[in-house]
Amino acid sequence: MELSRRLRRGGTWPCVVVASALMTSTLFIPLRVVAQGLSATKGGDRPLVIKDLPRDIQNQLALLKKQLDPRQRAESADLARKGTMTYAVPWLIALLITNDRTPLKWVIKDTTAPSRPRSETSPYVEALEALRDITGQSFGEDTELWIEWYRLENTSDFSVVDQRLRHPRAVVRALAGARAASLQQPTRVDSVLAALRDHDAAVRRATASAIAEKGLSHDRLPAFWISQLNDSSAEVRAASTAVLGTLSDPSAIDPVVARLGDPDSTVRLYAVRALRALRDRRLVDHLANTLRTDSHWQVRAEAAESIGELGDRGAVSVLETARNDADANVRRAVADALRRVRGR
Repeated sequence: MELSRRLRRGGTWPCVVVASALMTSTLFIPLRVVAQGLSATKGGDRPLVIKDLPRDIQNQLALLKKQLDPRQRAESADLARKGTMTYAVPWLIALLITNDRTPLKWVIKDTTAPSRPRSETSPYVEALEALRDITGQSFGEDTELWIEWYRLENTSDFSVVDQRLRHPRAVVRALAGARAASLQQPTRVDSVLAALRDHDAAVRRATASAIAEKGLSHDRLPAFWISQLNDSSAEVRAASTAVLGTLSDPSAIDPVVARLGDPDSTVRLYAVRALRALRDRRLVDHLANTLRTDSHWQVRAEAAESIGELGDRGAVSVLETARNDADANVRRAVADALRRVRGR
């Protein structure tokens, strides 16, 4: 634990002999942001200027200048990957910034990933592998993106998020939009709405999906989400439909019903779920029509489940007509719905 405390104070990254003692820790180093420019590489081919580098990464970068042995760097990154040491993320990103591609023959037997090529590696490659395995992110060799992702994941300062919502790269704006939504600050709804109006569909998708997952309550949102039901992106329409199902706003019923005819099956699926969440039994007729006519089995099955939850005995005839559906999943959903309706 002493070594863990040193790390949080900015101490030296552990070498192979002692790093294994920390593998059970799941601490993140607190993030602070400083105004300092730094040169790094993107994709290993051109320099980029990183401004306001997070303090965690800046400290670890300074320490890496003292750990010059490429093999020790590579082995430390490999240990971080095997132990999924999340607090090591800023050190690994700092290792990317060093762009240490010193070729190394790999002599350590890797029992955790036997299918992974191990004949030759480098500190840079090991850092990429570790970051991917620990974080689940796939930013490849985009050093700038790793830094911006880390910055946004570890800040609750909305001014930092606002700055990234104006970033020239759409992928950074997408990360910022998702973070803006997940922070759930209704007083900052204008920033969230700005991300949802971004000209790039990826930004709108990321923001809408985060709101659908995390939720964001604000009296201005129902009308906005209704307007988003006609977005060119199916992902935005689906997320907007899902959010409307959580708002319990009567004005959302007709627009959501209209999405039952959306060309995208995922949007139709979320429309069925949203109508079920709105808890209005008058919607059973619309769900029954979906059960009879929709081309996708999952949408039909969801409609059957919704009818079973919302309908009364008057829905039995509707369900009976679907007992011979071509898809076994739908037939099971219909049978379950019939049991629930008849039990009322």
